[in-house]
Amino acid sequence: MQCPRCSGTFSQEVYETVLIDRCNSCQGIWLDTDELGKILQFEEKKFTPQFVRKAIRESFAGVPEKEVQSVELCPKCGKAMNPLNFSYSSGVIIDVCKEHGTWFDKDELEKIQAFHEEWELKKEDVREEYQATFQSIKKDYQQRYDQMRDRMRDKLYLRFFLFYWIDKLSHNFEKKTRD
Repeated sequence: MQCPRCSGTFSQEVYETVLIDRCNSCQGIWLDTDELGKILQFEEKKFTPQFVRKAIRESFAGVPEKEVQSVELCPKCGKAMNPLNFSYSSGVIIDVCKEHGTWFDKDELEKIQAFHEEWELKKEDVREEYQATFQSIKKDYQQRYDQMRDRMRDKLYLRFFLFYWIDKLSHNFEKKTRD
């Protein structure tokens, strides 16, 4: 297998309990199809707060130009891999072969781990915020529904009242005209 970035050779090493392939030249990493999920489950590798801040800051910078212009080939099948913005908003573009695995340029795997772990920590805070927002929206819609239901009920009562009196008056009118 050759590196999709620089055509270098790979060495195998254990990373977060997973045997990975790292390029000896550019330090990129190849993961087989199921290995990223396994790596993200573990948190053995610790990241400095500075590294985490840098990874998060870079995620807001958008997609790097070099990622837009390059096309990497799968080191196993030779087909063009699909670029994918990890987690849709990380700013880390990984190259994916649906059949064989994922290519990470140097430090991208670590950035993804830092990004993932940071959001895992914030998940509870965000969940509470979203639940509060959802409850507020739900309450607002319930109030609107109740108001609309009350208006409809009032209109129905008014219709009933009008039809009742029209019927009664017409009945009385018919009775008077007969007499």
